[in-house]
This record gives sequence, structure tokens and C-alpha cells, in this order.
Amino acid sequence: MRRNVKRVAVLALLAGPAAGCAGPGQELPSDARVRVPAGVPEGWSSPVAAAFEGRIPQGRVFTVAGDTPNGTLAQLDPETGILWLMGDLPAAGVHSVKPDPGEAAPAFRMVSDDQGALVSEGVRPVLFYQSAPRSLDGRYTRAGYVHPLYGLDGRVLTHDFPEDHYHHRGIFWAWHQLWVGDQRAGDPWLTKDFLTEVEDVRFFDGPLFSVLEASARWLSPLQKDEAGEMVPLVRERVRIHVFRSTPDAQVIDFHIRFRALVDGIRLGGSENPRGYSGFTVRVHASADGRIHDLSGIQEGDRVGESSPWADYSGTFGLGGMISGVGMLTHPSYPEFPPRWLLRHYGMQNVAFPGRHPVDLPRGQPLDLRHRLVIHRGGFEGAEIARHQKVYEMVPARSF
Repeated sequence: MRRNVKRVAVLALLAGPAAGCAGPGQELPSDARVRVPAGVPEGWSSPVAAAFEGRIPQGRVFTVAGDTPNGTLAQLDPETGILWLMGDLPAAGVHSVKPDPGEAAPAFRMVSDDQGALVSEGVRPVLFYQSAPRSLDGRYTRAGYVHPLYGLDGRVLTHDFPEDHYHHRGIFWAWHQLWVGDQRAGDPWLTKDFLTEVEDVRFFDGPLFSVLEASARWLSPLQKDEAGEMVPLVRERVRIHVFRSTPDAQVIDFHIRFRALVDGIRLGGSENPRGYSGFTVRVHASADGRIHDLSGIQEGDRVGESSPWADYSGTFGLGGMISGVGMLTHPSYPEFPPRWLLRHYGMQNVAFPGRHPVDLPRGQPLDLRHRLVIHRGGFEGAEIARHQKVYEMVPARSF
């Protein structure tokens, strides 16, 4: 298989007034208003999505008027038009906004090398995006995934090349069945006859969140043109929002979009009742690891049951400190609530679409949206169900 992945280009853009945007001391249009949604739990400090009333003003960082003397800091995602708020939230309803005076410094940074990009909040690492193909002695080659994912105390939460399943790779998304018409085009889950080629990585920073954005294409040596070159089959674009941490949690959003580049693409899971494939978080299993979903704590593995969220918590690394990862799905998911394959040995998988493949027609992209809640301590204090409620308020806007 060809593995000469193109050199990754990295662009860092600090959040601040863009060219032609309203800057400090400038007035926004008189119709610049933002609606804060109702139903957010009282005292909530994790990110909340708000919506501008009328047209979206120019600029990236704002202050939303409210009950607090200095208002609430907000940052715009210009790709989706969503205004994200964190901190002391104003009451539900419509509020005026103004440009931030420029005192809110960017909270994140990215450092890249020939393997990928590390996103840190201050000096604390958050995650590493593996853009270059990585293998184990030339086998199990995968690119375009996240590992390590770090807890709030700096411990590594994810596993790469676990001995029980070498093809499990941190946070990854892959399918057993990749069809082009009636021809099998490799097995991305097992990294057989398949490679994700990451072409571009970009980074956007700000005081409330950063975005790591990557573009890639799917290749298989089983699908070549007349010149013997592999034909790109699917275009993949991922946007990873890393939000500013609170004392006990950090929210990370994944929005992954797939566009077929040829006719006849179908995606499916394992061809058995478990149907595993799709978005997967492979954690470091711990002796005291516990799995929860909407139905409660799971004494055994959970196979094929539906839940909007799941959580794995336990002791990661030395020191006896408990951390956890809550895994949420957005209601825009193709199947909601989705079915899961939850394993105490560490694999936490949203099993979409299951054993029966689904079509990915050209011109009809597939969007998968997930939120991870990295929490300090066990499940009991993590408020995962409340995080799910707030996540379901986020508009399903595309980029």
C-alpha cells in the first residue's frame, strides 16, 4: 500500500477581530442580539450554545450583557454561526452583545511535528492528533485519530496498540465494511487494504475554545484507476472543539463529516450481531473501571443496547486518582439514541450502522457529532446526564 502521505500544513489563527470586523471600541449594529437558551441547569459552567437574533455580526470574541457587572465572555465559531458562552450565564432570553475589549487572551496553543499536532491548554496537554501514518512494525497502520487524550491531572486516558486489539487506536472512527458497488474496498477497522491520508491540519485559537480542523481522504489499493493510482473514495473532514476546562471537567466536541467521492459507497459494521464500527474511544482499562449508561451501572459488557451517552471511569496511572470519560451523542445522529458496544477491557463504541451497511450517496454527506466530557473523579459527580441535556440544545449546523 502506498504510504507517502502529503506533508501536513498547519495554520494557527488567534481569535480576535478579523479584517473588517468590529474591534475594541467599535459599535456593533443595533440589531446585534443573542438568545440564551432556556433549560440550562442553574450554576452551569460548561459551554452553552447561544444563537444570534437576526444577522450574525462580524467579530470573534464578545461580551453578552447580563446580571454580572462585566457580562459573560462569548466566542463565535464563524463556520457554524454558534456563539459559545462559558462562566456566569445571563438569564434565558435575548441579550445585547458588544465586542470584547481585547483583554481575554487565547487559552490554547498547538505544537506540530512530523507526526501530528499537540493541543495544550496553557502548559497542560489535552490531546494529540495523529496525522501521519503510525504502525507497529509495519502493521496496523492508521492515521487521522486522537492519542493520547489526557485527563485533567495529566494522566493518559486512551490506549494505542493495546495487546488485545492492536488495531484499536485511541479515539478513532472506522468501519469494517467499505463497499464500492459490489466490491469490498478494504477493512478500515482492521487497517487492512486501507489508509486515511491526512492532507491538511488547521488550528484556530481563542479564550473559550480552540478548533483543530483536519481534512483527509480515504484510499484503498483495491480501488485504482487506469494509471494504477489509488482512487480517493471518501473525503473526511473533522473539527475538534477543545473548550476551556473548569475545575472538574473539560468538554471536547467532535464533528466528523464524510462525503463520497465515487458512486456506490456503503459503510457497515462487523458482520455479526455486535455490529461494531464507527466512533470509538479505547481507554486504558483499570481494575476498578466502571461503565455507566442511561440504564445505570453495568456489571457486565453492554452489547447492542441504546443510550444517548455512556461513561467510563476508573484509576488511570499511578497515584490512585480517579478520572473518567463521558461519551455523548447529538440528537442529529443517524440513529438516536444509538446502540453501543461497551467493554470493560476498554473499548467504548457507538455501533453505527451495525452489521447491515448503509449508503453514502454522492452529494449527501454523513455527519457524526459527539461530545466527550473529561472529568475528575468518578461518575457520581460528573453530571453526565446534565451534560447530555445541554449538548442536545446545540444546533446541528454544518460547516
